[in-house]
Amino acid sequence: MNYFIKEQFYSKGRTFKSAASKARLDIENIFLREQFEPIKIEIIPRKGNMNYISTSLKNHFQVMLLWLAAIKNVEQGDKLFIQFPLQQHSIFWDFVLKKIRKKGIEIITVIHDLESVRVVKRKDISFLKGFILKKEESSVFRWSSKIIVHNDSMKEFLIKRGVSVNKLIPLKIFDYLIPNYDVQAMRKRKINRLQPIVIAGTLRPHKANYVYHLPSGLKFNLYGVGYVQKNHPNIYYKGVYKPNDLPYFLEGSFGLVWDGDDTKTCTGIYGDYLKINSPHKFSFYLASGIPVIVWKKSALAKFVINNECGLVVDSIEEIKSKLMSLSDVEYRLFCLKANTIGERLRSGSYLKEVLLR
Repeated sequence: MNYFIKEQFYSKGRTFKSAASKARLDIENIFLREQFEPIKIEIIPRKGNMNYISTSLKNHFQVMLLWLAAIKNVEQGDKLFIQFPLQQHSIFWDFVLKKIRKKGIEIITVIHDLESVRVVKRKDISFLKGFILKKEESSVFRWSSKIIVHNDSMKEFLIKRGVSVNKLIPLKIFDYLIPNYDVQAMRKRKINRLQPIVIAGTLRPHKANYVYHLPSGLKFNLYGVGYVQKNHPNIYYKGVYKPNDLPYFLEGSFGLVWDGDDTKTCTGIYGDYLKINSPHKFSFYLASGIPVIVWKKSALAKFVINNECGLVVDSIEEIKSKLMSLSDVEYRLFCLKANTIGERLRSGSYLKEVLLR
């Protein structure tokens, strides 16, 4: 039997509230389509003053008990799929995974992010939180039978960290489901090579500081949260939409996948992370039928080149010259390839291929 963990909140009256992001929800829906059985684990609110060791330990212990109770009916020979990082942390996570493996249950982990090379490096993260996140990661690498990672670059990165090559399965890119996909509505959008460059996602300065230093020679359409609006004649802030609705409101020529502080190259913690990361926004652009622009040193550059679905650049400043030399025929090819990949993303093909291995 195949099971998957579904972390969730309960509101008043014990009504279910999802705690998952779009990426996690899509994976849950693909699991359900494949007849996997969900195991629901409640995310409990932290109670008391977490500065007290006794209170903190009690909360971590409660999380452990929730997990052990949830998997009590999973039997030897079953498979348990876990999306990682966890949305509710526990210092007893290693003990839980060890218990699961001792029951003869196979653990398959889907990696969304490696927090040890992302969040832990931030200056605002406490030593204790960093320790817990790194400990949870090491436990996953130790006890998982299989680990579904983003791409070949992340696979090679983890091999160098000592993770067994036999455990690691590259996903390539994340799927992006669009329920009740409306072909006619998508055709009404302004998607052509003369439209602005699209930037979608978190626009907060600490995450995407480059957004506030975009070159004046290009036009940009911005979609997302956290944008500190400034008066730039070439930048158009389009607001916030729900993930399943945004594809229908998207207008532009290319979707830009960039991160960090600078426009000349991808810098900082999040910029450097692109070397092993397959950002969900990349899948969003392609699922929406729009070609992409990625950093030359990113993990996704190879995918873009091999699949002819966009441009690869060293810097955002380089985009203008690339666009000037791009023909209508080349742009139509990019759009055609983006739509072909988009069909696969909207059907969940990338994860389903991995699950068949």
